[in-house]
Amino acid sequence: MSTTVSKRCARCGIPLVGTSLENFGDVVVAHERNQHTEQHSPPPPPDPCETDRVRVAEAEHVKEVSMPKHNGLAVVCLADPQPGDFCCIPAGGWMGTGIEVAQFLAGDRFEKYEHAEVYVGRPDARGPHGYTVSAYPSNGKQGGTTGLRALPCAPRQLAGSMWSSGIIELTPVERSGIVAWCMTHTDVLYSWPDYGAIALHRLGIKTPALKEYIASTGHMICSQYTDSAMLLGGDVHLFDDGRWPGDVTPGDLSGMLETAAHLAAMRPQE
Repeated sequence: MSTTVSKRCARCGIPLVGTSLENFGDVVVAHERNQHTEQHSPPPPPDPCETDRVRVAEAEHVKEVSMPKHNGLAVVCLADPQPGDFCCIPAGGWMGTGIEVAQFLAGDRFEKYEHAEVYVGRPDARGPHGYTVSAYPSNGKQGGTTGLRALPCAPRQLAGSMWSSGIIELTPVERSGIVAWCMTHTDVLYSWPDYGAIALHRLGIKTPALKEYIASTGHMICSQYTDSAMLLGGDVHLFDDGRWPGDVTPGDLSGMLETAAHLAAMRPQE
């Protein structure tokens, strides 16, 4: 069943109507080309990665920019990412396949996003585009890596990423708390058993020991890490369905962002 999406052009006030969120983007782009061609600025230079032409929603209109795809997924970024925002991305390879299977066993459909990470900013010479933090398999192991990873490109050009930016509004205090929590939890080990624990809970097992295990921040999957950073660092509740703390998969995060983006697009413009 199609969903009508409508909004007035911020420049000329003409009502724009689409039969879906994707079709609405096409309608806006066509309107921009026909009515506001003279106001277009040239697109930025392409990222060094393999790129494709995609449409990225801005705060007031949609413009074409050169953005990379990953596993067929275009970038979804409604505003410039700021410290405290997070993104969902496809993992690819054996890791991505393993996560897809684990999510399926945990009760989700096969999801296109298999990883989540929190942007903390802090650009420097080693990471000129800033850093993200998440749970990884080698975190905390002797001789292993840290969960603080330098971005390979500007945040909004991260291949296949779906950002919370422009979808989940955060205050400066919330952003500061989220970043602080992440910077003190850069060694959290990625925990495959947590998928099994989540699956058991979704099958109806609700023992106190299982709840404590899923809520633990000493071992987590990436989506648990992201949700914990938002909740424990910024007191930001991403879900209001009464779920247990830590009962969050990457598919839960991406699904929540997709739903929120649809609702935002359908909200009447003031």
